[in-house]
Order: sequence, then C-alpha cells, then structure tokens
Amino acid sequence: MKSPSKIIYIPILVITVLLVFFKPITILVLDSYLSHGLGQKVEITRLEFIPFNFDGVITTKTFPQGVLVHGKYKDKRLFLTTTSLGGLITMIYKNHIYRATVESVDLTKFIELLGNKKYVKAGKINGTVFYHKRPRIGHTDLKVTDAVLHGLDLDKKLSTINDALQLDFFSVFSRTFRDSNSSGITNIDHMQFDIALSHDHFLSTDFALRTENYRLSIGGHVHKKGKINYFDVNLLDKNGCAVVTQRLQGDIRRPKIKSTTTEVVNVAQSIPSSMFGMGRQMLGYNMMPQKDFMGTKKMIAEADHFMQETSKVVMPLDCSVVYDGKVKHPLNKKKDF
Repeated sequence: MKSPSKIIYIPILVITVLLVFFKPITILVLDSYLSHGLGQKVEITRLEFIPFNFDGVITTKTFPQGVLVHGKYKDKRLFLTTTSLGGLITMIYKNHIYRATVESVDLTKFIELLGNKKYVKAGKINGTVFYHKRPRIGHTDLKVTDAVLHGLDLDKKLSTINDALQLDFFSVFSRTFRDSNSSGITNIDHMQFDIALSHDHFLSTDFALRTENYRLSIGGHVHKKGKINYFDVNLLDKNGCAVVTQRLQGDIRRPKIKSTTTEVVNVAQSIPSSMFGMGRQMLGYNMMPQKDFMGTKKMIAEADHFMQETSKVVMPLDCSVVYDGKVKHPLNKKKDF
C-alpha cells in the first residue's frame, strides 16, 4: 500500500512535468477554468513554477493591471496569497475544504476584478469565507466599512413615506437602478454580509447595512439556481423592528416586488399632534393596528416627518424584532431629545 505522502507527491510531480514540458497547454487549461469561474475572459500572463512554490499574474478585461498570486504547498495544504487588491487575501485548501481570510482589501479593486467599479468609490473588506465542496456547505463572515456608492442618495430616498414605499430596495444595489450622471452619494459605514450555504440553498444569517441616518436588514432563503423561498428587506428602527418591509418573489436575478408594507402611517394616526413637537422617538406604548394604510393628507405629512426622524424612532413595545445582528443603529447627529 502506498503511503499518504507518496499519494500527495504524485499529482505534484505530474503538474511539474506538465509545466516544464507543456507549459502553454497548462496555462490554457487554467485560463479556461478561471474564465468559467469568474464569468469573464481571464488570462495568465506570467507563471513561474518550482516544486511546491509558484508565482503567477492573472489579468482580466476589467482588471488589466493583473493580480499577482503567490502559492506554495506545505504540510499537505495549498496556500495562496495576494496583496494586489490593496490588502491581503489568504486562501488555504486541503481535502476539498477552502478557507479564505480577507484583510483590509480595497472594495473598489475587488468590485473592479468582478467586472464593475462604476458606482463604488471607496470601502474596505475584512472577514472570512469557508467552503466544503463535499457536502457543499459553507458560510461567509464579511464586513464592509467606509463604503461610498455614487449615483444614489439613499438617505434622501428614505426621508419621506411615499418615496420609501415606492422604492425598489433590491434595485438600489443593482447596476440597473443607478444614474451614473447623478451627483448623489450614499455613505455606508458598516455592511455585514454573513451568508450560509447548505447543500443547494443560501440563507442570510446576518445581512444588514447602516447609512448615515438609516439601517436596513435582509432576511433571505434562496435556492442556488435563483428561486426565492423568501426574501424580505426591512427598514429598521432602533430596536430592530421593521418600519417598512418589502417582500420579493420569483427569481433572485430578476425579482418582483410581492408587497411593501408599513405601520408608520398607523403610528402617525395614533399620536396626538402635540407629540410631534416634543420628540417622536418616544413611542413606547401599545397600539391596535388599523386597516386604513392610506390615512388622511395630514397623517401622510406627519408620517413623512416621522420618516425623517427614523434614526430616533422606536416602534411600539409590541412590535416584532426582525434584526438583532452586528450592524448597530446609526448615531443620531441631531441634538438629542
């Protein structure tokens, strides 16, 4: 019976022979494999290989400056590292298990590598990614900080009840929504992207973001082929209750809005007008929900004012908390009540 070490060395020896005698063919195979994985043309412009160590430069149409990747094989593990994206990315592979660590990676370069940097102006990524190919399970724990998106002022879009109810939240972060000629920007000082993969399904375990004035969370369960089991986007109050909830259906690549609901108008209808001059954040009492979501013109106006105070708002005590994760509520920059 062959020893495990010999079993490991055989493929390494085969790869070495291929690179020495058939290097162009080997690079062509790797080019095709990476192109398929990234969904765009990938070219390895340089590959230097000695046993158990190699250096290569990978370029794409969107990232022509190239990514320098250093690899080594040690202790029955394959180590890959790169600093070409402004920080450090380390990936370790062993027995169909991938572990990646991301440290201070430039968000703009990362998005550029994936194919679109048009709307991302700044940001940093930190975190980890784990994937077990057999039995196809994994999870991410990624944190984006100090991100700047160009083409939309999300805080302004959420400042009135009518705009919030008409906003397609999913499209906010898709390339189809943005107007590249717009001077508006959205500052996102914390976005958490924690997703779990279980066989053929993706589940959001902590998916949320915080702008200067608002906090949003996403709860989703999606099949890997795109079918939405459920997908909710929530505009949150201080306690993690939903001020506005938008529910999507269909395919995650082309989702349709199933419903957009809010209790804000009902809350505004239930508050004495005098309270609007005393601090709308003090809403810690029970209210019976009402069926009339339209309200009067006066109530809509008061609800609009209510939306502008969302960073202070606390929904009624009997509201259901839909988010209690790592992204904290934005600090109110206005003078506290």
